[in-house]
Amino acid sequence: IVYKFEALRKRPFVAKAGASMEEQPASLAVDGISQPPSTWITGFAPLPVEIIVDLGDNYVVSKIIINSLVEGGKSFAPNIVEVYTSDVGDKDSDFIKITKFSGFADHNTEIPLVTMPTFRWVKLLITEGKQANTIGINEIKFYDESGTQIISYYRQEETLSLIHISEPTRP
Repeated sequence: IVYKFEALRKRPFVAKAGASMEEQPASLAVDGISQPPSTWITGFAPLPVEIIVDLGDNYVVSKIIINSLVEGGKSFAPNIVEVYTSDVGDKDSDFIKITKFSGFADHNTEIPLVTMPTFRWVKLLITEGKQANTIGINEIKFYDESGTQIISYYRQEETLSLIHISEPTRP
């Protein structure tokens, strides 16, 4: 008997950044874990600094929530961010500026995208931070037009074979 299973497995989005500490890469900002040590940290990098996230497919996005690092009473949140999106690629020429957002909270900040653009790639260009040269982001979350969080999945097929071994019959 052979059984075939198809499962959806959660996977993190792909991210890259203009600056990051060796042990704190951009991928940690989109891995689904909202607490340190799973945090993207730029280190002592001059601003502006960017992070580009690939959602894996085109989505209508209504808001982005940024969960920033707060450590020792200090917030490492951005202060001003320009949001660019693309549905064709992740080169600089592919991106269109959607909004500029300022006034970040110390920990969680919601960036509304009132035009609800459809995109696969988003570039967050951080032009100012709460700390001079260090940005720390625990998690970046994306939400669709219904307010549901966008999560990346992939299909995984597994095959399970069962072999029946019969016991010998006794005379």
